[in-house]
Amino acid sequence: MLRARSLFGISERLPIASNYLSLKAHKSFSSSSCFLNQPNSATNESKIIDENPESEVAVIDEASFSSSKINHIFDVIDNKRELSQVQPDEDSNANKKLLADYNSQGSNLIILRDVSSFKRLPKYIVKYKDNAKAEKKKNGGKTKGRKSDNQQDDVAVSSALKSRGSSSGLNVYHHLMDKVDEQNDILPFVKGNSDNDLLQSITELKPKVKKISPKDYKELYDTIYKSYTKVNLMDYVKKLQGFPIAKSKVKKVIIEKIVKELWNVETDFNVKSLQNGSGMAEKIQTKTFDVNDKISFFLLSESGRLLFKYTTNFINIMFNRNESDKKLVVQATGLRLNWFEADLNKILSSLKKQFVDLGALNSFFNKDKNNVKQVLPLDYIQKVSDVYFEKVAQFGYILNARYNRAIQKAQRFLVWFLNYNSHLLTNTSNFQSLISSSDLKKSLRFYRFADYMSLPWIHRSKVWYRLRAPTFNKSYKKGQAFKTREISLSDKQIDEVYDSLFKSNLSGETVKGLPSAKWNKPDLTATFGQLLVDETMKNEALKSLNSDAAGIMEISSNDAVDSSRPYIFSTSLPDIKKEAYKLPMFYQSEADTDMGMTEHEDNHSYYVQIKFSPSPFVDITTSEEDSGNLMKTEIENYSKYPPIEAWVEINGKDEVQWDTLSVMTVEKESNVYVNFPDKTSDLNLSSATTGNLIDLTTERTENEPFNINEALRKQPDLLEYFKASDLSYQKRDFRLEDNVKIFFENEGRITPVEYMFINACFRKQLNLEYNNGYLLQLSSIEGGFLGGSRVEVSLVNYRKEGEEDIGGQESAEENDNGEISREEFGSLLRESLKFINSVSTN
Repeated sequence: MLRARSLFGISERLPIASNYLSLKAHKSFSSSSCFLNQPNSATNESKIIDENPESEVAVIDEASFSSSKINHIFDVIDNKRELSQVQPDEDSNANKKLLADYNSQGSNLIILRDVSSFKRLPKYIVKYKDNAKAEKKKNGGKTKGRKSDNQQDDVAVSSALKSRGSSSGLNVYHHLMDKVDEQNDILPFVKGNSDNDLLQSITELKPKVKKISPKDYKELYDTIYKSYTKVNLMDYVKKLQGFPIAKSKVKKVIIEKIVKELWNVETDFNVKSLQNGSGMAEKIQTKTFDVNDKISFFLLSESGRLLFKYTTNFINIMFNRNESDKKLVVQATGLRLNWFEADLNKILSSLKKQFVDLGALNSFFNKDKNNVKQVLPLDYIQKVSDVYFEKVAQFGYILNARYNRAIQKAQRFLVWFLNYNSHLLTNTSNFQSLISSSDLKKSLRFYRFADYMSLPWIHRSKVWYRLRAPTFNKSYKKGQAFKTREISLSDKQIDEVYDSLFKSNLSGETVKGLPSAKWNKPDLTATFGQLLVDETMKNEALKSLNSDAAGIMEISSNDAVDSSRPYIFSTSLPDIKKEAYKLPMFYQSEADTDMGMTEHEDNHSYYVQIKFSPSPFVDITTSEEDSGNLMKTEIENYSKYPPIEAWVEINGKDEVQWDTLSVMTVEKESNVYVNFPDKTSDLNLSSATTGNLIDLTTERTENEPFNINEALRKQPDLLEYFKASDLSYQKRDFRLEDNVKIFFENEGRITPVEYMFINACFRKQLNLEYNNGYLLQLSSIEGGFLGGSRVEVSLVNYRKEGEEDIGGQESAEENDNGEISREEFGSLLRESLKFINSVSTN
């Protein structure tokens, strides 16, 4: 095995059968671009290496040789004896072949090693350290600057070779080699030059003439400013004038001093521009690189951040997107071209990596799909997360990113995209009995939805449509009111919707969560918006529109994967906010009305809503052959737990009111969508049963402050999670950790479950009063770029004190089983239809 320092900066055991590796030296590797300072020697050996860039480069694994044999190898190099005299310690055919190759090809030997390998040559390390002390003493106790680990390795190798007294001035290419990768995803790499080479490169920018045009001066100034640090320029001035420049001088002043005083270059408006290269130190060069998908991805990721960085440094980059032969054409001066190679390879070699198995996630994505296999849209997730998914197995991927945070974000986006909810009972909508008019049916059309930024990112990759009927007819005379039908549902239709909403029950074998004793009364809401369908469902519905069938289309799905459903419900409506503002404020009782706010006070409430889902990325330690099945079992077990929502109020001073914190499990959820094509709004009827995960009802005196430590004593990880969070409303940029452990207690047994943060949003909420004392909530939701920004209007099954149900119908409080009664449901549904009629006619 060959042990080498890879481009990732770590020592690796490379998967190569033999103990040696030979490669061609890249043509661009000149003597000035070597990693070590080259001794000024005019020997034949030096000339051969400098003039013959195609010479063989070999790497030896020093682990196969003892220290005495290593010393002997150095003697062989210095005295130009045949390498066949050196025998490996072990009788290895590979080692014999290595030495035979050295002898037969006459190759120049290059030894690749890190600092630890010098333990075999202790006297050289001692000498290197002594040299460092001597240099420090010579400079008055100061060094030129702290060298990186790689720079220290180079000095150590250089000192070791020089100490051998080589009269030939051996030229050594000390390349940092990456592992041999079939994908060849790293460009030819040249490490940064030494200090002397760096200062010499500044001199190479000096114009060959004493007078240049202002345009050339600006380009020269920009080149120096962007290519070198202030410390580099100060060292250069010190080298030329013999004494340092004041540290208080800014970079601009130092550059002007170099150009105008040290180089004696002046600007002259009468001089023509020399940017054609005739008077400048370097001409524009063009270099072509073979690139793969990974390199292209990172050049174009983060909205082209890298490309912008390079182009602002006068580097032109062009892509050849031919799938069979992808090329990257780069045009720049020689200096900038070398910097581009080094900088890009540094970025590619320092990528953060993590292996993930998406097999279990893929099985969830294809669950209940009637054998129609779907593929996780990894290309789309790559784009929004700036993480490259490198496939290494059927469902195995290596996540590549520039930052660890991006990998965590990609995992979160995978969970968010699936939005798997095993506690979702059903999503249904039946159009057959709701649209009976044949004239209305003939006029229906699908119109494309436009307000995509109101949707979460997981729904923006599809084209969405809403079924609409024309709201204007040209046959009507000017000034004549356009009549629309008043929508209403019969008792039979209400029974159908009620049964669809409450007919299903969850099995204890398929889901887990809190015991039913901790469940709250079901929440019933009617949310106004638009039912949207994708291209597939639209085409199916068009067939019904063109036929004599009574119905148009039906939705009946218990698909637990949100992103794979062919329909969504959008609450974005243009006129509904204006209609809601006509309503008065909602007060719990008449006494609250008397104590109401003045018109100059803010009547809104502000909340942060945080959503969590069970994490499918489970760390399992087991044998490799069993890990796949066990991981799938664990993920399926985790998926049985409910999603969690946390709500907390923010006061006017942008402070979190922890005494309003509630953390709820969504134990059961059911939705019914009702479509009204000739109205502005459709309807989403939702029933949700939640459980109290934490108990914030601990008794305390009136003057005793709220103690969050006591309230979350049974959820210690959640307590630390909120303490580390920043939920500032004004900044609209909160900080939340990625994972939190939730403890479920059931029949005396406590089960820890890993949850993943999915998304959070700010809600600006206004409570308004609708007919018969119903609570209507108007919310402005800000979920950022990923969550979307929208307005939401919902009629809540909550009524003002003292209001009676229509016709003396029983309320939910009077229902012995604690469920929503048919009468109460019908009352809310009828009030919702009245609101839709009022919005559509105004």
